[in-house]
Amino acid sequence: MARPKATPEQREQVRRSIQSAASEIYRAGGIGAISARAVATKAGVSVGTIYSYFGDLTGLMQSLWTGRVAAQEDVFRALAAQHADPAARLQA
Repeated sequence: MARPKATPEQREQVRRSIQSAASEIYRAGGIGAISARAVATKAGVSVGTIYSYFGDLTGLMQSLWTGRVAAQEDVFRALAAQHADPAARLQA
């Protein structure tokens, strides 16, 4: 009997679990400590699950900072929008 498909919420929970595990491993041991097996073990998933969600380890590591970069970009855009003068935008 086939396993039922994961809900979007379940998929997001697995994604966050993998990211959290990778982040913890990175903080503890640096980039050299990151491996698919180490992340999978810490997250409680298979190695294949990591590749299914992120494509490769580079995709996983990029996912850890892309959201933060986008949020910071939003902050910069909001600050710039407050000033009509281009020089004032840069200064802000």
